[in-house]
Amino acid sequence: MLTYLEACAQEYQAKLRAEGQVKGLVKGRAEVLDENKISVCKRAERRFGAVAATDLARWIEGIEDGARLWEIVDLIFDCEDASEFAARLRQIA
Repeated sequence: MLTYLEACAQEYQAKLRAEGQVKGLVKGRAEVLDENKISVCKRAERRFGAVAATDLARWIEGIEDGARLWEIVDLIFDCEDASEFAARLRQIA
């Protein structure tokens, strides 16, 4: 049988583990989002050139939703040139 102090210590350790897991998930998701942003910018650069990719990098800096990035990936494939890409990007802003 656990003493009261042992039970409190175990409860506290469980709470710390749970908080650590949440922090780890948040950090991991942020890292994946950052990697995806880099990947999207590389695709834009390959298709439309460095200027479009630089503008895109500034534009997506504050995005925290992966679904928004997928919209941009669709634009990269759908647009014929950099000017169309820039115009359609402004539309979804």
